[in-house]
Amino acid sequence: HKNQTHTYSFTNTAECTLEHPCEIRNFVADRGKIDVTGISKQLNKPLQWVNQLPGASGEMQLKYSRENNASVLVISGNHGEPALVAKVFGQVKEKDLLT
Repeated sequence: HKNQTHTYSFTNTAECTLEHPCEIRNFVADRGKIDVTGISKQLNKPLQWVNQLPGASGEMQLKYSRENNASVLVISGNHGEPALVAKVFGQVKEKDLLT
């Protein structure tokens, strides 16, 4: 199953929060996909990449730590709602996300 792709889907920012982040283990860039189109539908707007998260709804940020070989994806929810926080073991690239 080396060439098999795995798609991890998120449909709501409340699924994975800072208090209870989701974890994706053994993610392989270019073979794994993270589908966040459901969050775009939940927020009723396209998601946007940002470098700093002031917390505006629909903003998303991806950080990678080489030391830990882990990525963290954060997507801001609607005002007053928690942001989605997913910790991914492996390097996630922007092209691995389906928005």
